[in-house]
Amino acid sequence: MPNHEERESQPGRSSRRIEENRGQQVEGFEADGKFPAKVRFEEQIYERGFETPRENMFYTRLKKESHPQQRDILEIDNTGKIFERLVVDDQETIEKRIKGE
Repeated sequence: MPNHEERESQPGRSSRRIEENRGQQVEGFEADGKFPAKVRFEEQIYERGFETPRENMFYTRLKKESHPQQRDILEIDNTGKIFERLVVDDQETIEKRIKGE
């Protein structure tokens, strides 16, 4: 049985966490917690964010031209700092994450 790290690196996983962005400020995030329609972050364009059931958290999705079915989802606090970044391969996982499941 592969260890946890090996399993995470295998293709076809529905989601995985990316730690390196935690705590980074998202450029274009307004101080009052409203997310602009498009935000540039690491030379990528993120779609409009939306509030989550978790208080003071927002999500935004990274458009990936190389893998159109895949989305990077950023969970962002109300100051615009990244709390968590997930790579998600399917819409069902995205919807569960948004609902807090």
